[in-house]
Amino acid sequence: MRFSFSAIINKIRQLNHTFIKAHFQLYLFILRVFQISVTNRKPGAILLRGSLGCGSETPVGIKSVALFSSGAAPLTESKESWGYVNVRDGAHMFWWLYYANNPTKNFTQLPLVMWLQGGPGASSCGFGNFEEIGPLDRDLKPRNTTWVQSASVLFVDNPVGTGYSYTSASDAFAKDLATVASDMMDLLKQFFQSKPEFQSVPFYIFSESYGGKMAAAIALSLNEAVQTGSIKCNFAGVALGDSWISPLDSVLTWGPYLYSTSLLDDRGLAEVTNAAKRVQEAVERQEFDTATELWSLAENAVEQNTNGVNFYNILTKDPDGGKGNYAAQNGHLASLYQRHVKPLHRQTLDQLMNGEIRKKLKIIPDSVTWGGQSAEVFSSMSGDFMKPVIDIVDQLLAAKVNVTVYNGQLDLIVDTMGQEVWVKKLKWPGLASFSKMKWTPLYVSADQSDTAAFYKSYENFTFYWILKAGHMYSTEKMAGGPSSLSSLEDELTCSICLSIFHNPVTTPCGHNFCLSCLELTWKDDLAIGYSCPQCRHQFYAKPTLHKNTVLSSVVATVSKSLKDKSQDETKGADSTVIFCDTCMVNKASKTCLTCMVSYCDSHLRPHHENPVFQGHQLTEPLPDLQQRICKEHHKTLEFYCKDHSKCICGACLHSHLTCRFTSLDGEIAEKEDSAANRKAAFEAEYRVMKDLIEKEEREAMNLVDKEEQSAQARIQSLMHKITKNIEEMSSCKDQIESVLAQGQRITLLQCTVEFPQSVTFTPYAPGVNMNSKQMKMYKSSAFSLKKYLTDVLSLPVEERAQKLNEGTDQTSVVAGDSTPTKKPGDGNKKSNKSVKPPKPKDPPKNTSCASKIVKPINPTEVTNRHDLLQNAAVLKLDARTAHKRIVISDNFTKASVSDELMSYPDNPVRFTVCSQVLCSKGFSKGCHYWEVKLTSSNFCAIGVASGSIERKGPTSKLGRNKESWCIEWFNVKLSAWHDQRETVLENPSSSRVGVLLDCDGGSLTFYSISDRVYPIHTYSCRFPEAVYPAFWLFSSGTTVSLCKLTA
Repeated sequence: MRFSFSAIINKIRQLNHTFIKAHFQLYLFILRVFQISVTNRKPGAILLRGSLGCGSETPVGIKSVALFSSGAAPLTESKESWGYVNVRDGAHMFWWLYYANNPTKNFTQLPLVMWLQGGPGASSCGFGNFEEIGPLDRDLKPRNTTWVQSASVLFVDNPVGTGYSYTSASDAFAKDLATVASDMMDLLKQFFQSKPEFQSVPFYIFSESYGGKMAAAIALSLNEAVQTGSIKCNFAGVALGDSWISPLDSVLTWGPYLYSTSLLDDRGLAEVTNAAKRVQEAVERQEFDTATELWSLAENAVEQNTNGVNFYNILTKDPDGGKGNYAAQNGHLASLYQRHVKPLHRQTLDQLMNGEIRKKLKIIPDSVTWGGQSAEVFSSMSGDFMKPVIDIVDQLLAAKVNVTVYNGQLDLIVDTMGQEVWVKKLKWPGLASFSKMKWTPLYVSADQSDTAAFYKSYENFTFYWILKAGHMYSTEKMAGGPSSLSSLEDELTCSICLSIFHNPVTTPCGHNFCLSCLELTWKDDLAIGYSCPQCRHQFYAKPTLHKNTVLSSVVATVSKSLKDKSQDETKGADSTVIFCDTCMVNKASKTCLTCMVSYCDSHLRPHHENPVFQGHQLTEPLPDLQQRICKEHHKTLEFYCKDHSKCICGACLHSHLTCRFTSLDGEIAEKEDSAANRKAAFEAEYRVMKDLIEKEEREAMNLVDKEEQSAQARIQSLMHKITKNIEEMSSCKDQIESVLAQGQRITLLQCTVEFPQSVTFTPYAPGVNMNSKQMKMYKSSAFSLKKYLTDVLSLPVEERAQKLNEGTDQTSVVAGDSTPTKKPGDGNKKSNKSVKPPKPKDPPKNTSCASKIVKPINPTEVTNRHDLLQNAAVLKLDARTAHKRIVISDNFTKASVSDELMSYPDNPVRFTVCSQVLCSKGFSKGCHYWEVKLTSSNFCAIGVASGSIERKGPTSKLGRNKESWCIEWFNVKLSAWHDQRETVLENPSSSRVGVLLDCDGGSLTFYSISDRVYPIHTYSCRFPEAVYPAFWLFSSGTTVSLCKLTA
């Protein structure tokens, strides 16, 4: 059934900000997409990727790909991924992912949206992609309104048999929603496992028409899977667009809706109503197959009495009318398929999907045709067509899942009147409050001259009435540009303070205000009671105000967007406009580095048309042409000499023949990379310092708490003792007074009273000590550290290093020797005599530490390989630790993986689960460097491990425990692993990797070694014991070799 979400999206393009007020923040991203002009896109490379072992990954230039050569240039470096998932025996589901391509944000900073098409049997990867929201239209031209600029979009051909999805068994087609949801859980589970980078980004399900019915069931299953942990993702909500949630309510309201719009007369209303009642009777008898057939007859009655009204927009006529006769000849299912699914497989789209797209994907089986099984999908699901899923929506709301419903005013197949009917049937506790709310209008422009839509939002449920929109609306007709964010700011303005909302709350009548503004207004008008400042609705008692979390989220995002926009405008205002050097009037479009002149489009024509100028180098307009001229040769500066750190021209190369040089752009890129790496290193260092101080603070606070508890216990004990003493003395006093009261002296002489010990000894003065020795040490340490940091940070930056190194250079420790040299003034030595450093002791046998003193090295300050080689270490692989699949060769310096087990003897230090091996030498002190050559770096890990690392079980894997640190290649993905925590890294694709271990400084840095040194990742930590170079090879064909290094 053809239910389109594009009506909403394209309407938003005209209606300015309808989605901004929606339940999901994604609407804001969609609006911002439309503010990015296609003309601003620069040509780039298209990355074609197949995933789960089913596709291909190739960066392709635009000119070399016929698929993208038509029309404007595609998005810069767009990234795609696709593949099949076997959800059941013989059932294969196809998915296609577009990574978000935003000029200012990484795809991990934007949401992930799964798009579900209607039908059932309509292809999301085909129609939804190329006809609605994908980056290209069916003519393979860039789409202005693509969602890919605002979110990563996952298209899924669902159910099995739709689009490129297929089944090899006739009984494998889904017959109900339970199977549809189960299949989707299998797909999503494998998807998020294979793409962990999407596990933390907000994940939304967007749907249209029958896809909304399936989306409700899928969302419920997904929420349960997330709660149980079987699927790891950040599920954020579901959007149901013109959705087939309650089919009967739609059919029953066709007649009244058409009659109210003058598309039916009294006689036609009676016929359509009678046909709908027959559908109702069949549904009430639970005869859903019969109800489906009667639904087809009801559609025929509508068609005959309205002269072929279009079920997807009542203001137009169905271009493929006359289905009544078709039904008589081919049956009701064929008629329904012909009306609701077949139009989504028109010839142009069919040729595209079975032609160029199929060639691009390269993984579609020869026996599979796009859309070839859609009729079988439709027929198999027919028993489910007329079943309602209102109860599933109730369960979603009860589970606190965000649910948004939206509907086009001109839609008939799922008319808004029918949607309102089923919403009123919800058992959701918030329905009464939702129904009492007054809807809020949304306008086309800031002057509020034209209403675009209405909406209501309460708790986790939102409903949109979209005006002048049908079920589907052609994206090509929506070419108008959006209004600015300033109009959106007007919609998010409090009517009391006339500023953007701060902590917005919603009154029972549906209006929004700042909490502080509303409270202040009611406080001033307390004498006249409580009323809404906007509509003056009177409340008998002060209403309970709830924070509008949806609006708060939108306000926060819009505020940030307005701030970014303001910064961009300020930045743009400061930029210099470059004019054409020929006419001095028009803005320059290019600068010729050969002519050293900037040209506008008109004066640039000779460079494009005259062959004489074809060799000239054109670039973007440059304001600093004089600065790009070599002062010695008066030629363009094109190169950068690394040895002399200066820009040179082509003529300068004669005097720099022995120097290392690169292009200016290459040097700029290298400097930018270096700056980014230094920034990351600084952040890591400061983060370590913060963590250390926070740890110290926690320990100190814990000590104070323990001292307080101990003091309280001591006080309670003393009070108990004092109370006991008082009782004893009172008893003694009573005895004495009793004897004195008798008045007989003989009795007084004969009487003896035993005084308590507290009376006979010196009175005890209790005390509680809250200033223990350990607390004094913490206090003294904190004050000293504060004073030290204050002194250091008050110095200029260039003097801090000297201050920090004071005292540290006076003591050096030989690796393997823990005896420090004495500093002047220590002990009873004479002050006027120099002290010789102690003679290094012989290293113990089988020591695991290097025995030479090395100069500490900062991994972030390494500029060339020579600095690293000063700490070169000689390593050998330890065959005792090698897994039996590891083959060691080349004098214990090369390791590879074999499919057959080696005949190594068993011993306690050998790895038994993972194909790993350690080196025989370990390090606990000093600075050490080694390099590893990777014959194949697709599936391996390099790092260090403590000698106490497990040798058996899954915890023995490098990086999956606290005893090992590594970087790991998994196909093209590079990650850093430690203690089960993964950090995805940029993959420099190097065949040689350097490792710098600074035991004293507490760092482990990995470098990409090629023509330059490029730091990949740095661990900042203290190694509690000796660590050994470690390797994990988990794929046949992978080989690592220890390189022979000389300082």
